[in-house]
Amino acid sequence: MSRASPSNRAIKAAPGRDKYLSFPVGAESFALRLLNVQEIITPIPITRVPGGPAYLLGVGNLRGRVLPIIDLRMRFGIDTSGARTGECVVVMQSHFAGDVVTVGAKVDDVPQVRFFEKGQIERPQTMGLSIDPELISGMVQTSAGVVIIVNLQKILTPVVQCKGLPGDTGVAN
Repeated sequence: MSRASPSNRAIKAAPGRDKYLSFPVGAESFALRLLNVQEIITPIPITRVPGGPAYLLGVGNLRGRVLPIIDLRMRFGIDTSGARTGECVVVMQSHFAGDVVTVGAKVDDVPQVRFFEKGQIERPQTMGLSIDPELISGMVQTSAGVVIIVNLQKILTPVVQCKGLPGDTGVAN
């Protein structure tokens, strides 16, 4: 069921460069640090959780573990009606209050690994953005356009704090 496990690939970054998982959401290109990615999976059945934010699609079963799944188009306020050619779920991990929290994020197409020099990442430009600037930790100008580096903590905080949502405080096996 798993498409890829980026953390298991033999991909090495040169000194001064960091690895990011880049993926499209709508017409924009986003990225997050590869260290926060557990795996990439095909979409799984989702059970809706009442009372959660609209972008929380619900929870799914990932090898016997409850996995909250969010829609990044909805989280970023991007039109959800467009085509999603190679839709998949990026299973991400972050630390909250000393616990490891695992959440799946539905993205529009299969991600790719990219390398960015630390000096390439600029502060987010907030003028003209329809996305909440709190959700962005930086931007990188590439030959193909701008890649938006997501602030994973800010994206996941409301999901983790959602009352009644089964918590996942461990790494899924």
